[in-house]
Amino acid sequence: MITRIRQGRTRPGQAGEYEPLLLEHVFPEIAARALSGWPGYELLRRERSHEVEFVTIMHFDDQAALHTFDHLDGSAEGVPPEARTLLAHFDSLSSHYRTVAVRAGGHTT
Repeated sequence: MITRIRQGRTRPGQAGEYEPLLLEHVFPEIAARALSGWPGYELLRRERSHEVEFVTIMHFDDQAALHTFDHLDGSAEGVPPEARTLLAHFDSLSSHYRTVAVRAGGHTT
């Protein structure tokens, strides 16, 4: 499994627009592609004093599935224009990791 991680930060007043943008538009649009080898995503949120930090974690079965996703992702740097307007800062590139172990339900996979 390959894990793709990207971080972005909004000003506190824009977090209420950014989170639903991801959950109601960006991720459903990705899911609608019915990509083989994309079992899902995680969205993390952390309130900071002057910003709200979001981390998106996407999982892919293998490098080929990640490559297919990256190839089909038509937005520059993988961040849609409507998201860019809400972000004060974002990672220009995502980080990719080979997932070594996942512990779920008391079992490590």
